Parts: sequence; C-alpha cells; structure tokens
Amino acid sequence: MSRISLAVLAALVLGHLAPSPAAARVVERREYGNWVYEYNVSNQVTSCVASRYYSNAQFSVRLYGDMMDVLFWRNDFRWPWDRAMGDAVVTVSGNRYRLEASTPRRGDGARSALLILNLRPRDYGAFFRDLQRARKLRIDLWNGKAYPVDLTGSRRAMDAAWDCWRRRDTGS
Repeated sequence: MSRISLAVLAALVLGHLAPSPAAARVVERREYGNWVYEYNVSNQVTSCVASRYYSNAQFSVRLYGDMMDVLFWRNDFRWPWDRAMGDAVVTVSGNRYRLEASTPRRGDGARSALLILNLRPRDYGAFFRDLQRARKLRIDLWNGKAYPVDLTGSRRAMDAAWDCWRRRDTGS
C-alpha cells in the first residue's frame, strides 16, 4: 500500500478518535515492513501505536497513560456510535484473550467503522509479548465473524511503541 494511502487511512481512523482531523498529528513515525510505529498527539488521547494496515482494515495496539487497547477498523464495519458491543476473543500464540468491544463517541457518518477492544489490565504484559512473538492472530467477534491479522514483523513496531510509551508523555 502506498504511503499516501496509509496516511489517508490513518487520518480516517484518527478522525474517529479526535474531535477534528486537525486536532491529531503524528509526531514520530517508522515503518517496519507491513507494520508501522507512530507517536500520535491529540487533544483527546496522546499515544504510542503499533499498527498493521491492509487495503480495507487496520489493526493497532495503542499504549497511553497506564492503558493498552486495540483499535480494529474495517471499511465494511457499520456499528452504532458510543456503544458497548460485546466481547471479542483474540487468539494469539495459543492463548485466548477476552476483550470488551465498544465504539467511539459520535463521529462523522451514520455508523462507526472502528471498534475499540479493551483488554483487562492483568493481561497487558502477556498479550503484548504474544503479539511480538506470534506470526498471526485471530479476532472472533460476538456476532460469529472471525478475522485474521498477520503479525509477521510486528516485533520491531511493538518494541518502538513500547520504547515510545516509556520515554514520552502519553494519556488523555
């Protein structure tokens, strides 16, 4: 995918998270094959992020404050805004993690294409290590749909996000 396409996709996703697209900016960015690390600053959430972009989807692990969550965007998702959606099960390295899925507060458009998946804090370390080491994961949503994510090459982007989180101010 071209850099311009990646930038447009990132702006679309960030537009769902911030009050306006101009409110968020990428301060630092590095590409690691199919994975990207970014330090994003906005007036809502300043975060360190490792992402895998596809032509129709994005999977991101976001670190901010003392939190970690997963952002899962697909252009075919049409979820109601500001709702708890149910649990998603992420299977990686043979381990199953139950994440609470929700959608962001109201944004542009009639529906949200973004799910925010919240992990239990006690699972942060194990989940992060599994993502670094595995080659793939599977997301099973409450509605019976399942989605694979290629983790090949994720370690360097995850390490960069971790290093960013340790040395930079993050949070809301």
